[in-house]
Amino acid sequence: MSSIPSEKEIDSAFQAKDVAGLLRMLDGGLDPNWTNASGDTLLHGAAKLGDLGLVEKLLEKGATARAYNRETETPWDIAVSWGNDDAAKILRKHIADETLTRGNDPIAFQSLADIRATAEETGVSPLHEIARRGQLNQLLALKDAQDLSAGDLLVRNLDGDTVLLNICQHGQLPLLAKTELWMKRPQDFQQLWTHVPAHYKKEVDYDAFIAALRQAKLQSYGKPKLKGFQK
Repeated sequence: MSSIPSEKEIDSAFQAKDVAGLLRMLDGGLDPNWTNASGDTLLHGAAKLGDLGLVEKLLEKGATARAYNRETETPWDIAVSWGNDDAAKILRKHIADETLTRGNDPIAFQSLADIRATAEETGVSPLHEIARRGQLNQLLALKDAQDLSAGDLLVRNLDGDTVLLNICQHGQLPLLAKTELWMKRPQDFQQLWTHVPAHYKKEVDYDAFIAALRQAKLQSYGKPKLKGFQK
C-alpha cells in the first residue's frame, strides 16, 4: 500500500517540475483536492506549471476548478497570471461547467426589490450569496432585473469583497454584458468596468459592448446625442 506523500514532498515535486512524480502520487491515492498551508490546491500548482496533462489528470480525478486559495485566486487566475493560456482555457471551461451546475438551485427572492429590502433590513446584501452560488442568470431573470445598478454590485461584504468581484471569480462577468440591462444607465456599466480586476477584463470586449449599447439606445430612442456615454 502506498503512503500518502507529505506536503514537503509534494511542494518539492512542484518546484522540481516533476510531473511524472506528481502523477504517481495521484495514482497512489493522493487526494486531487489536497491543499497546502497556503490554501493552494494541486490544481493551483498544475496551473502555475502550465502542464496540460497534469491539469487534465487532476480534473478527471475530481479536482475542483473553482477552488480558492488564501489570496482568493482560482487555478484559472494562476494560469492567466503565469501566461499559461492553454491551461487557462481548460480551467475556464470547467469553472463554467461547475458554475452552471451549482447555479441551478432557485434563489429565494421574487424580485430585485425584495433583495434590496432584505439588505436594508439585515445590513447584508443577499447578492453576495447569489453571486457566490453562480446564480447570476436567475437574478437577471427577475421581473425588475433591469433596475440593477452599479451600486447594487459594488456593495462590499465583511471581507471587503464586492458583489462584482464574486461575479468575476465565478466566471459570470460576461452575463452582465447585456444591452437591455444598461441602456437606461450606460454610465453604471462604465462605473462597474473601472472596478473589474484587470485579469478578468479579457472576458468581455468592452469596446464592442459599448458600441452595441450605443446602437441599441439609438434604435430605441432615435436620438443622435446619447447622454451617459463618456468619450
